[in-house]
Amino acid sequence: MVYPRESLSQFLRHELRWAIGLRNVRPGGHAALAFTFGLAWTILAAVAAPSAAVAAFYVLAYLLLRSAVYVTVGVWGLHDAVVRRTWWLAPLRDAANFAVWVASFFSNQISWRGLEFQVEKGQLIPLWKSRPEPALSSFALHLGNTAAEQELVMAIDEMRNLPRAAVEFSATRTDVATLSASESASIGND
Repeated sequence: MVYPRESLSQFLRHELRWAIGLRNVRPGGHAALAFTFGLAWTILAAVAAPSAAVAAFYVLAYLLLRSAVYVTVGVWGLHDAVVRRTWWLAPLRDAANFAVWVASFFSNQISWRGLEFQVEKGQLIPLWKSRPEPALSSFALHLGNTAAEQELVMAIDEMRNLPRAAVEFSATRTDVATLSASESASIGND
């Protein structure tokens, strides 16, 4: 898999968007991620350690175990050349993951494809102040045209209702053979 080049800021916004989405869709699973952050637990254990030697042991054990997992999965399992060269960055990735996880508890607003959304109960609610990115659509030629921007946001708002209509349609328990054309056209319409 090839990932696009991202700046650090773009990378963190991308990770935060996923974390906020996960928190809104699976709040219990998102909260339980706390148990997976080895670096944070290691730092906590090192701070609470009775001596500097024990604290150093905790940090060394984390570094050895984390590196072993990273190399085992990335280098031996996936044969990833990037992991082979950058395995020593695993603690930095762990620190970034933990920081993003903590930050995800303090916001419900995300930026996706140049548009701003509020996430509520797993739904994306478009915010009117959004502007499309130039590469996304023909609307980019009219950045100052608020009618075009509103049209784009309204289209996204209509797409937000598609999952509800699909669920309603799939929840309709009717024998297809007994439906007339007018009855089948009315399924899913409010």
